[in-house]
Amino acid sequence: MLSLLDRCDLCKTKSKKLQNCSRCRTFAYCGHECLTKKWPEHKMICKQICAMANASKVEVEDGRAPIVHVSSTHAGLVCPGREIPSGIPTNFGLFQAAEKHFYSTKEEKEHPDFESNQSRKRNLGEVDYKAFYDDLTILNEGEWADFFRHPHNYKVMVIAHDVVYMLAGIHFKREAYESCGEVLEKSAEIMRICKQHCSRPNFPYMRMHIPECDRCEYKIKILRSSLNMQLNRYKANIPLYRDACAFEAKYPDAPPLSCYNQPHLFWLHKSRGSAIDCIPTAEEIYAFPDEAILRCMEEYQLKRIAQPNEKKEAQLMVCIHCNKQESALGEFQICPRCNDAVYCGKVCQKASWKLHKKVCGKKE
Repeated sequence: MLSLLDRCDLCKTKSKKLQNCSRCRTFAYCGHECLTKKWPEHKMICKQICAMANASKVEVEDGRAPIVHVSSTHAGLVCPGREIPSGIPTNFGLFQAAEKHFYSTKEEKEHPDFESNQSRKRNLGEVDYKAFYDDLTILNEGEWADFFRHPHNYKVMVIAHDVVYMLAGIHFKREAYESCGEVLEKSAEIMRICKQHCSRPNFPYMRMHIPECDRCEYKIKILRSSLNMQLNRYKANIPLYRDACAFEAKYPDAPPLSCYNQPHLFWLHKSRGSAIDCIPTAEEIYAFPDEAILRCMEEYQLKRIAQPNEKKEAQLMVCIHCNKQESALGEFQICPRCNDAVYCGKVCQKASWKLHKKVCGKKE
């Protein structure tokens, strides 16, 4: 998500003294001359950006730019309504739709009627996530593989990882462990490419992203550990537990993640009888015996069992009229009055209304 640019949209000159378009405030230019030359092409996208901002009720205050959906890539900016540059996957719009939903999830959870509105609680973005994942792994796998080879697409790759990771989490809550493992492996693959880019000597500025990559890998390993526990693969978690301890020792001030309550190092300290503030080295962690690691896992109860309400929210719904099951979470709509009946579309809703209206809105 970008607003202001650090280079001229016409001549690509980088400068801190660029002038933003006074209308959309999204593209920057060296001066009036560059803007005039670019205007025949820019005026259409400018109009669309302003329309998007107005539709989203985004107000411009203190000269700040409205937030519009623009992705920065090695081939330039990509946004809806503008021609996709060469080298960008054909269905890049699927990624942008998934990205938009990913960032709006937090806003949904902060909505006043989130807990009471089943439609909002089930609006986890699986429809958009699944569409992007299918394009990433099946439909246009080759195009995305070529796209990810460019280190300048790092930010897109990180967001793609977040989206795929969220999809794996939804499958885990639904107890679809086989599909969760497949999706999680794709998430790990994207992150491995990110780390390779961060380690390239000809891109030294990328090294600043290594902690971000480590944190993403840590999250993947936490979910993989939970998956292994559900499938009774206890010994497979020994190296994962060591890796988790190594991350916590390397980044002691990292904010806690929602997927665990207490750091893994706590139980390692308890098993060793050492002080909590005595951070072990990586060599000490990986030299810790397997039997002791297993005891730590048992005490820590690494097995993350989804709460009953989480399982319910992640279950696929069935239309009460035609008994068709949705293919992704949130695909079907829930009756806004009773917040209970599920329909696959308006046709079934109208056909079922004669019987449903007798009980709609009535509580037992």
